[in-house]
Amino acid sequence: MPKLNLSFSDYDGDLNVGKFEPVPKGIYEVTIDASWSDEIRTSQNGTQYISLCFVINDGEYANRKIFDNFMIEGRGIWKLGKLLVAIDMLDPANPSDLRVDTRDLHGKVLKVRVDQREYNGEIKNEIKDFLPLSAKDPDNNTRKGKLAF
Repeated sequence: MPKLNLSFSDYDGDLNVGKFEPVPKGIYEVTIDASWSDEIRTSQNGTQYISLCFVINDGEYANRKIFDNFMIEGRGIWKLGKLLVAIDMLDPANPSDLRVDTRDLHGKVLKVRVDQREYNGEIKNEIKDFLPLSAKDPDNNTRKGKLAF
């Protein structure tokens, strides 16, 4: 690996990595990013989960990312089930054991209902629901990239 000699003395931008304003509450069309689902992690209480990145497809917030974790065992698996139903990989009328290759999630397009919550003194985005791409806005407030609710 190369060794770098760096100087930031002439840089006057913001180096606070990860300090993004959350996107407003709403329904967004997103694509599951291929770069985030390849590793199974273990929570502090021993439950296994995967992390997924959802990229907003269009509108004012195009290319912004929203991250979420999905338990792959135990009682928390319901959220992954809702995602799999929204992308048509699980039949809600006949849920059963399912073998999923996380690579099959890459590039899937769906809608997500995004809310905001406080976490460690900061406002963060939180995905509240996963909807099929064909889902209609219940309030008919359709706008490019975002559906208000």
